This record gives sequence, C-alpha cells and structure tokens, in this order.
Amino acid sequence: MTNTGTVTWNNTGVNPVRLGVYFNGTSDAIGAWPTEPRRYSLPASIPPGGSVTISINITTPTAAGSYVLRHRMVKEGIQWSNDLFKTK
Repeated sequence: MTNTGTVTWNNTGVNPVRLGVYFNGTSDAIGAWPTEPRRYSLPASIPPGGSVTISINITTPTAAGSYVLRHRMVKEGIQWSNDLFKTK
C-alpha cells in the first residue's frame, strides 16, 4: 500500500491506522458489513509517499457462492477510508 495523502499513517498511538479486510456483505458502503472487518496493523508508520507491504491470512467463507474480498484503511476511532480495494 502507498500513502498518497498528505498525513502520516501512524501505526501506534490513540488512533492508529489499520487495514480492515472482510468477505461478508453485499455492499461496498462503509458500515454495510454484517460483522466488523478484521483489522491488521501496519508494520511501521507510513509517511506521505511511503509504501508498505502487509501479508495477511484470511479464512474463506465455508458456503459456496460468489464473494468479494474487500480491503479498506481505517483510522481507528475516527473514520474509514472512502477508498476501497477489491479482489475477486
């Protein structure tokens, strides 16, 4: 991930930035998921223009069907990012 904004993504402190990942739900809207996305911490704070690679392990849904894996950054206690990354 690359921070294309103007503010550092802090990985510690009161409101750290994390990666939220989820399969469930049928909408891309913030908060439209039936359960909270799983959060993954950044390995370091990321300044504007900086990049980081995060390896994650996820469990796929057990029921057969078509699913979209959604990834969204969250500033804990502040807001979810409007940018959404999808993997099918």
